[in-house]
Amino acid sequence: MERVIIGKKEYYEENGVYTPVVKETSFEELGGTYLMEGDYLLPNMELETTEAKPIGKYGSLRLMYLMKNNKVLYNSLSIQGKLQQHLVEINERANERLEKTIKQMMETYEVTENLKENNQMEWVRQVNNIKAMCEEVIYEEMIYA
Repeated sequence: MERVIIGKKEYYEENGVYTPVVKETSFEELGGTYLMEGDYLLPNMELETTEAKPIGKYGSLRLMYLMKNNKVLYNSLSIQGKLQQHLVEINERANERLEKTIKQMMETYEVTENLKENNQMEWVRQVNNIKAMCEEVIYEEMIYA
């Protein structure tokens, strides 16, 4: 590790990475270092990359709602890099809740395999009705909130 002076500041230089001797900014206080690019010292930072997961139906609905009706939250999540994560999380939670509530409501309304065997059209009608009711709850409590 070698001490070098660039401009009016003193740095430790090791393998092309410059660490300031005296920490003057919050970036430096948090351990920030610099790289030499031509005649300039640039902050040594990398963007965090995450695996892109699909946002799905409920994530897409949430995105559209935020863009049109809650621009402050939309911009805040975008700037922080948390929008994708938020949308994926909403989609996962909504799907889990939908599955769980459909199962509970099918038991409550006695929509059974016996009904499916005896009257398929009635079974389909009731399952679709239950799914629509469950989705309305999810829209109200998770998507458009």
